[in-house]
Amino acid sequence: MTPFALSLVVATFLYSLFIVIDKLFLRYLSDFTQLGLYMAAFKIASALLVFQTAFSNFWVPTAYKWYQTGKPLIYFKVVSEAIMGLIAFAFVALLLFKGIIVMLLSPDYQATQYIFPFLCFYPLMMTVSETTHLGIVFQKKSYFNIVVSAISLIVAVCLNWLLIPAYGAVGAAIATGTAYIVFFLTRTYFSMRVWEGFSVKRHLIVTLLLYGTALLNVIIRDIFWISIINGLILLLLLLIYFPAIKKGWAYFQNRKEMKP
Repeated sequence: MTPFALSLVVATFLYSLFIVIDKLFLRYLSDFTQLGLYMAAFKIASALLVFQTAFSNFWVPTAYKWYQTGKPLIYFKVVSEAIMGLIAFAFVALLLFKGIIVMLLSPDYQATQYIFPFLCFYPLMMTVSETTHLGIVFQKKSYFNIVVSAISLIVAVCLNWLLIPAYGAVGAAIATGTAYIVFFLTRTYFSMRVWEGFSVKRHLIVTLLLYGTALLNVIIRDIFWISIINGLILLLLLLIYFPAIKKGWAYFQNRKEMKP
């Protein structure tokens, strides 16, 4: 087995542990009620996985083609910011209508609306990291995937161990969401070390904003006030991404005018 294949196998094994560790800790440190609520909340958050599946099928071959043909980095940056913005809006929209979504799911699962906000970081960070970890892929530095998975797994284990006994399914959700942010950050960091890459400052600002929003959606139980907060966060996201939207629209218009 080649070093590349071996590192890929090890990384896959560690990542497999990473994605099940929350359920294992809930099973042994809590009860089946909390595990059931957690799984129901996971299904709601997984709605965002539609973006990941659709995007990944398009992006992977496109990114390789752009790299091989020497496309400027601005192309990769525009796609990355567009995906981050799109899923961030979907993230907050899901929180804004969480009460309705939970009612449609089942009145018995009211508690899931305080669990799934942090679980939304799973599809968000996974999808965005597909656009920021390209250096690892292009340079064939697959051993970095082992480091990324190992660090994320350690964070997940520690946080689940600390939070589940006190907060049950909510604690597991916070641990999972935080671990996936660490996954994104480490994946991006190692990618940028071996590739010239692009700035991810807006990604970091938005991630911090969404983390605070998720925390507020766990703490604040008043539907009126949390709806106001979520609506304001949507407006704030629009302001953050307005320059990028304006620039993208101007570029589109210029290309349109140049066509015969």
